[in-house]
Amino acid sequence: MGSPYPHHRNMQRKSKFIIDSSIYFGIKTGYNDAFIIDNETKEALIRQDPKSSEIIKPLLKGRDIGRYKVEWKSLWLINTHNGYSHTLPVDVQDYKAVKKHLGKFYPELEKRQDKGATPYNLRSCAYHEEFERDKIVWPDICTKPTFHVLEGEMYFNNSVYMIVGDDLKYLLGVLNSSLIAFYSTMIATGLGKKGIRYFKQFVEKFPVPETNEEACSIVQLVDKIMVLPQFVWNDYFSSGMVSWLVVFRYFGPIHAG
Repeated sequence: MGSPYPHHRNMQRKSKFIIDSSIYFGIKTGYNDAFIIDNETKEALIRQDPKSSEIIKPLLKGRDIGRYKVEWKSLWLINTHNGYSHTLPVDVQDYKAVKKHLGKFYPELEKRQDKGATPYNLRSCAYHEEFERDKIVWPDICTKPTFHVLEGEMYFNNSVYMIVGDDLKYLLGVLNSSLIAFYSTMIATGLGKKGIRYFKQFVEKFPVPETNEEACSIVQLVDKIMVLPQFVWNDYFSSGMVSWLVVFRYFGPIHAG
């Protein structure tokens, strides 16, 4: 018996899974109340000890991310990392104001499982440097594809995933397309009205065509979308145009039959 979704097979046949192990999730602090701070707390810590600014990083949560946009809520991560690559763990003794702040939560920090060399340190994260790179980010649960490109330094909690690598705007256009929205309903876990789980194990299976001379058409559309006010581009433009005018050329017709 054949599949009821011949377009599903067509998409797989005409593409390759070019999304690979470059998908990562955000920082797991083990106790967000201690490590995620608002702007007022951040400024206070820097006034007490200007050196604090070295380890306080901008942070996004999943609900801050929209399709082709983010709305940063001025949250910050106290990045007492546990070391990575050739970088040693942060020694909180060098940051007196930060240590005093974290000390308020010491009993909770000490008993958490997600910790590093000391209760003051975050758990080890082998891909820590990737938070400094350009990346595509998205919330782990959403009602439709909700991907955005971020340039440079930005951290986020574990309700967010990221992809790092090349051709990010091209990939962004494909991931936000209505074709991927349709495909995700067939392979990802649905949560009813809450949306779909856009977890790594599902996103890495999205069939994304390898780039060629046609990819610039997607990039051009994405560039237009990202500079227009949101009220100008609607769902038809942001998903439908990218899908039907460009991605169609790779996958071919998706109607059944």
